[in-house]
Amino acid sequence: MNHNIDELNLSINAIKAIERKGFKEFTSIQRKVIPLILSGEKDLLVQSQTGTGKTAAFAIPLIEKIKEKKANQILILAPTRELVIQLSEEIHSLCGRKRIKIALLYGGQSFDSQLKRLKNGAEIVIGTPGRVSEHISRKTYKTKKIDYLILDEVDEMLKSGFADDMEEILKFSNRNRRTYFFSATVPDKISQLAKMYTKRLIRVYSDYKKITNEQTRQIYFDVLSHDKLDYLKTILKFEKDFYGIVFCTTKLKAKHLGIKLTKLGFSAGAIHGDLEQDERERIIGKFRQKKIMILTATDVAARGLDIPDLTHIINYSLPKNSDSYVHRIGRTGRAGKPGIAITFVTPEDDSKFIRIRKILKQIVHHDDIDNYKIIEKKEEEKSKKSQKDSEKEIRLYFSLGTKNGMTRQKLVEYIFKHTQITGEKLAHILVSETFSFVTTSESNAEIILNEFRNTKNGKRKMVEIAKEKPKNKS
Repeated sequence: MNHNIDELNLSINAIKAIERKGFKEFTSIQRKVIPLILSGEKDLLVQSQTGTGKTAAFAIPLIEKIKEKKANQILILAPTRELVIQLSEEIHSLCGRKRIKIALLYGGQSFDSQLKRLKNGAEIVIGTPGRVSEHISRKTYKTKKIDYLILDEVDEMLKSGFADDMEEILKFSNRNRRTYFFSATVPDKISQLAKMYTKRLIRVYSDYKKITNEQTRQIYFDVLSHDKLDYLKTILKFEKDFYGIVFCTTKLKAKHLGIKLTKLGFSAGAIHGDLEQDERERIIGKFRQKKIMILTATDVAARGLDIPDLTHIINYSLPKNSDSYVHRIGRTGRAGKPGIAITFVTPEDDSKFIRIRKILKQIVHHDDIDNYKIIEKKEEEKSKKSQKDSEKEIRLYFSLGTKNGMTRQKLVEYIFKHTQITGEKLAHILVSETFSFVTTSESNAEIILNEFRNTKNGKRKMVEIAKEKPKNKS
């Protein structure tokens, strides 16, 4: 255990919880914030980006200070239901043996179920400003006696139109509380709010050098707009263990890009503003469980999405400013793990990207896609030779054809949907009216046969090993 954790005189329970989380040492923000909250003397305005460990920065000391079985001690506000859920999970993981109840208040759930949790004596309440305000106005939740009020991602709450709700909650909550603001950026409006509704405020700064983690290698490619998809395909094929987010500027681009990648056989999904909440949560859940390895999204759709072990971030579209750039790339290269942030820069983007780099004073390495293609070609040739030497190919018969609405592409998608075997692992695909043939490796054939062993199309098995053509007798 690093000395900067030991020296804070945390309880054995806290230290063991931290060890289970795999912390080696505290981040810069955590080293600054934890002692201040433990002392309990000041209100804080903390500038912190995604990836700096801000949740643990306030959760660890507050769990230390919280009293079990005393309801309604802490209120945490967050901009989205996803972040509300994430905060709850993170706090639970740091509680150790302390039995702490958490009530979540956000839209899309009935008031009755939320009221039940509140009446059950939750020590911590986490919610979106809108839903918390509704509970306050209905007198189903009171903030007159809370000890701590935390506002997480304040700038995002303002952008989401929660300014009035936040002010109402700040105005009518316990005057003797401690208040902690956390925000990636600190415009005048946030400074004014903090000064108006706190008594002994101090600011904690984090510079961009700390925010953009040294563990993250930053790369950019000069690319024409119509070549972006080809560049992305090359990178995804080259980076075999890719697990990351591809950022687009509009929900339409995110949606269409996700569809295109899926049709190409990649394990991809998209989140955007047109999705119903249930569908959005389903896709994010699959991404967290690594059932989907690529997520296409806009900044708005990905707001509050915090996944610790992403390997890559790709700026398919250039972010609007340096703050957005930092937000995006801060999602990889975390917890001591290396990460890669790749940015596509079109000629139209060139001057904006130069400005971003000047503001951040970051080293962003220029790369050439041909370097990837050369290595990829060599690896493919090596892989094909190795596969040919070590594993024979199997021809499979599918009792599906054009009569069933099948095309080559739809058959690839059908196989991927059921087996997660991608299109590049299938060869010699032939689709006839009532049947199809696909050739793949022996190990992949075994997976496909096992998956469809109890599936039939009418009386015929859905999949079986194709019979060899009889040899012509001379």
